[in-house]
This record gives sequence, structure tokens and C-alpha cells, in this order.
Amino acid sequence: MSYTLPTGAGASTRVMVHNPGPPVPDGDGGWVQTWTDSEIPWYVAIAPAMGSPQERTTGNTVEGMTTSILTGKYRPDVSTASRLTTMDGATFEVLSVASPGRRGIELTVVCNEVVSGDYGE
Repeated sequence: MSYTLPTGAGASTRVMVHNPGPPVPDGDGGWVQTWTDSEIPWYVAIAPAMGSPQERTTGNTVEGMTTSILTGKYRPDVSTASRLTTMDGATFEVLSVASPGRRGIELTVVCNEVVSGDYGE
């Protein structure tokens, strides 16, 4: 069985990897999650997963969610705690991470693309 790594036009989408940083006080007695940005961009191929987009209401905000599969070269810093952003502003929450054959060559990441006016701010 052979794998074709997404390179060239197949891995044409540049994403930045963000991982949870230390929580900081919000001034109201609570905490705000901070994010640590990786300095190294990740080039991936993005494909829609099977299924249909979903919407849910959170407070007064409607969030639209679409599940996508991102495939790129292996990176040890991508986990289910990560979030990914594209250069055009799309944000992905990582749901699962797999390295086919556990060989550390390629990552297949299943994500929800979250569209919301208040996400992460």
C-alpha cells in the first residue's frame, strides 16, 4: 500500500498551528485561555468530510460548523487541543489526529471549521 503525500498543489493551503498556553486572569475573577502560535506554517490539503454542515445557537450567536479533513506532512505539535487557522481567517477545531501506519510521515486531521462572530475572542 502506498501513500501520496499532499505536496505541491495538493498541499496548497497554509495554516498556522495554535496550541493552548497558560490561562490568564480576565479581571472579573475568571480566566481566559491564551494560545501559543507555532512559528512554522503547515501546508495541507483540505477536503470536506462526508455529511452536511450544521448550525447551532450558542447564546445570541449562530455558529455554522463544517467537518473537514486536513492532510499534510507529519508534525508532532498538532493534537486534539490545537486549533488551526488559514491565511484567509478560517478557524478549525481539531477533533482527531492520525498518522497512517503510525509512521510519522503524514498526518490526517479531522476538524470542525467554526464560523462565528465571537469565536475565540
